[in-house]
This record gives sequence, structure tokens and C-alpha cells, in this order.
Amino acid sequence: MKIKACTSISKQIYLGDRFLPSRRGYNFDMAHYLLMKEKSTEKTNIIDVCKEVDSLDTTYRRKALRAIMLEQVLIPELDQDKILRFSSSMMRRPRNPRSEYEKTDGWKCIPRKRILIGSAEKMLSVPEDVALLQGNIIMAMDWSCNNMLAVSYNDCLIIYDNDGERVSSSVIRCNSVTYDINQITDIKWASDGKKLIMSVLIPENDTSTLVMYDLKKQKILWDVMCKCRLEEKGCVMRCVCWSAYDRQIVTGCAGKISIFDPDTGILLHTRLELTRAEILNLSFSPNYKYLVSTGEDKIVRLFSWSELTPCFNIRFFKPVKAVAWHPQVSGLLCIGGRKNGSLSLWNVNKCAMTAFVRVKFNGRVENLAWNKLSGELVVHWTYKEEDNIYTIVAVLASFNRIVDVLPLDKEMRLCFLKFNAAHEQLST
Repeated sequence: MKIKACTSISKQIYLGDRFLPSRRGYNFDMAHYLLMKEKSTEKTNIIDVCKEVDSLDTTYRRKALRAIMLEQVLIPELDQDKILRFSSSMMRRPRNPRSEYEKTDGWKCIPRKRILIGSAEKMLSVPEDVALLQGNIIMAMDWSCNNMLAVSYNDCLIIYDNDGERVSSSVIRCNSVTYDINQITDIKWASDGKKLIMSVLIPENDTSTLVMYDLKKQKILWDVMCKCRLEEKGCVMRCVCWSAYDRQIVTGCAGKISIFDPDTGILLHTRLELTRAEILNLSFSPNYKYLVSTGEDKIVRLFSWSELTPCFNIRFFKPVKAVAWHPQVSGLLCIGGRKNGSLSLWNVNKCAMTAFVRVKFNGRVENLAWNKLSGELVVHWTYKEEDNIYTIVAVLASFNRIVDVLPLDKEMRLCFLKFNAAHEQLST
């Protein structure tokens, strides 16, 4: 048996002083720049939305120039992030170029390849008889899995295809009521895109009706009146949603969450709150583990589904309208405030707020939409200047970083903000 000795592996020994940095191959101009660079201002949890939006073009040009310089190695130490490099690491490990922005309090977000949002791709036509009444209409909208759009104008339900062409137009007349004036307050498609559920308000007696509509048959399958009518209490059913696999329909009205059977419209369960404040919004988490509700009583309530067991409540200064779940991170909820336009990020699994920011202008959050492809958050603010109310819709990669803005006239009034099923198109 022969034993072959292995060649010894030489170790790199640094002969200099281990307490002094190595100067070989070091860019002192960059070190001087880092030394003289002004320190970033202290974090105040305030974002100047208008200023960030106005500087978007300059910011992206700087970012593109930096990327080119790194790629062409015009300045070898451009990615240097330390003033001194100590001798414990003579050979720098290759690493990806450092991003211009540092991720702080935020969420999982992957920037889009197409940076700036262009002008509107499609404009849907509004019926002439409806256009004359735009000041008084109540509009609701939802996308189907087949990219069909359902839009309501008072009691008129209009269906558009993916090309923006009108497929059908129907006036909703419920069988359970005899009133001619109805207002559709909310619309939600079933997961198969064949049926949709609507909440309809009858203003004359201040009651609401739940309506199931079949797209293929273009007819109402069933409609049931809210039980508040039997109790001689008026209510407005402002929000409806489907549970997982379309097993139940969940509605919110005056201090009450109700669950209905989708085949028959039979009431299965009701949860009453302590107050009769109207419920403004209902939203399931992506995994249908939680249901969040917002109301006129300024409280955001979180329930575990399907027992509707209360998890915790969050009280705000003004009633909250907008909430959004992160499509990929479990239990991450964003809530938009209506007093100072604030945004708060909540980890509902830990019942804790993880981030908070408010805006400089006197505004409020009207709508939120989280994109599942990029992880960017689209925020619809309205703000007041003197006697005028303006609109701005920004795209956020984090609470302290605005990356895009929708090219809208600031005097335009928006009713909704929703992505299609593939999250490749946004409707306002």
C-alpha cells in the first residue's frame, strides 16, 4: 500500500498591520465622497407624495445612468459602500451591484421591467342617458377571470369584454320589491366568471337586496331582501364578496355580517356587532384565513374564517374605507387612513403594526390595490387645497419610495381601483 502525500494548501498571509486598512487598489476619491456626504435626514414617517411624484423622471434617469456606469465599469469603485476596507478581507468577493435604494420597513417587492406607466390603454363608453346623470350615480366595478368587466351605473349593469366592447346592458329590477329606482352598490364575479353577485339599494325605503345574476342567460337567478327590513331597520348593503371556491356569499350592512347560500340565497349565518354602524368594506385574505371589515364606527375588525371569531380590532380617528392584502406574504395587511392620508402595515398573524407613514398634504386614502406580479402597492389619495379636491394615484415599492404615478388629471374623480385576474391591467 502506497500513501501519497497531498500537496499543502498555502494560506494567504497579510504582512501589514491588521488594525490599518489596506490602501492597495483603493479609490480615495470615492472614500472622500462618502466621508463628506451629508447624512440622511432622520426618519419621520412622513412622505411628500407630490414632491416624490414630481421628481420621478429625474430619479429614473439617475438610476439608469448609474446602471450603465456599473455595467461599463467606468468608475470601478462606484459601488463602494465603505470608507475604509480592513485587512481581514484582502480579496473582495464579487457581489451584485448595490441598489440605489435600501429596503427598510416594507414588503416583498420586485420592480417592473417597464418603469413608467403610459396613458390609458382603453376608454370604455358610457351610455348617453347615464352620462347626463353622472353627478348622482353610484358606480361599482369588478373583473372576471375571463377579463370581462362588470360596471354599474345606478340600476344599470353593463358588461364589457377584454377589448372594451360592450357585450350586454341590463336594467336590474328585483322580483322581491316593486320600486323602480334602484342603485347597485357593489359587484363581485364568481370564480368561474359565469355569475356575479350584486348588492342593490332601494332608496325609497332605505333597504337593500342581494341579487344573483347569470351572464349567459342574462337574467336574475334569485334575489333576497336584507333581514333588516323585517326588523324595520334601514340599512345599506355596501359590500359583498365570495368565500373560497364560491361556497358562500358574505355581505356587510348596518352593523351586521351575513353569510348566504349561493345556490338558493338562503341566509346561513349572521354576526351582529355592538353598534349599527354601516360596514364599508369586506375583504378576504388571499388564503381565506382571515376576513377584515371596516365601518362607519371608525373600527377595523379582523375575524378568523369561517367561524367569524374576532381576532382584534383597530380604532382610527376617521372611518376607514381602503384595505389591501399582500398577495404573496401571508397575513400582511395595509390599511389606508382618512384623516391624514396615512398608511399602516399590519402583520395580522402577530397582531402587530410593522410600518406606518403619513403624507404631507391634507388628504385621505380612497382605494388600495396590491399587484401580485411586482408586489407594488397602488394608492389612490384625494387631498384638499383651499376649496378644491384633487386626486393622485401613486405606485409604491415601500412606504418611503414612490416608483410611479398614474397619468391622470388631478381634478378627475375616481370610484374604484382594481386589477384584472392576471394583474396585468388596472382599471380606474
